[in-house]
Amino acid sequence: MAEGNAKHANYHDPCDLASDVSERADAEGDLATFRYESGAGAARAVACALRGVAGSAARAERCNTGETAWFGGRNLADLVCREPGAGSVVELGCGLGLAGIVAAAALGAGGFVLLTDGDARVAARAGENARANAGPGVAAVEVAEHRFGDVAGAAALRSAHGRAGGFDRVLAADVLYESGDAAADPAAAPRHWQVRPFFESARAFLRPSGTLDLAFSRRLVPLDDVEAEAKACGFSPSATVDGTMFDIFGNDIDELTDMWQHAVLRFTLLPVGG
Repeated sequence: MAEGNAKHANYHDPCDLASDVSERADAEGDLATFRYESGAGAARAVACALRGVAGSAARAERCNTGETAWFGGRNLADLVCREPGAGSVVELGCGLGLAGIVAAAALGAGGFVLLTDGDARVAARAGENARANAGPGVAAVEVAEHRFGDVAGAAALRSAHGRAGGFDRVLAADVLYESGDAAADPAAAPRHWQVRPFFESARAFLRPSGTLDLAFSRRLVPLDDVEAEAKACGFSPSATVDGTMFDIFGNDIDELTDMWQHAVLRFTLLPVGG
């Protein structure tokens, strides 16, 4: 991962983050079309357009945050284009479905992608986007509702889609960002309530030695907590495979640098006893 404003080829002015986090065109009120095109180094040229809600509407809480595009999804999509892998992919907390839809195009007709989200309306929108981007040479895409931590539900989805032994790869972008309710029973759940259920779902979907690529933007959830919960759920320590670091002051050593980190972390599900 590159550090510093001028050192990263994919750098975008931090001011962009205040207004939008993805290329956008054709805005119609709260609605917008998010366009993605693979860049240099892609194993296969990929382009897609996703219908969603403008980022300003999400920040104004006029919609579910899953109905817009966030920065981590673009980082993850770039990685998928460079390293499409093979076989089967599931995206957790898919939102508009960017990473999974890009994976379908990068994998080609022999692959399979399952988009999942815990919000039925968001999942329906992802399904619309998947159908709009389907075509010859694109992997089959299915959509399902799934909430983090629903291990039995994950097992049922694996079986329903012919993946009883697990998926080859899990993708997720910008899904760990809330610190939880301080009034919650600290003994009943991890300090950051999203993290353990997320890794439980990832483990439930993956085959042994499968990979989890997580686009993580540091907000209210410390990276140390993410690593600890991953380890508790049987994953290897992460490797940073892509990312960007923004610094609003142009100074790579000040403490606020960490607040602007966007990284793609890769975990491997260790075999039982591994």
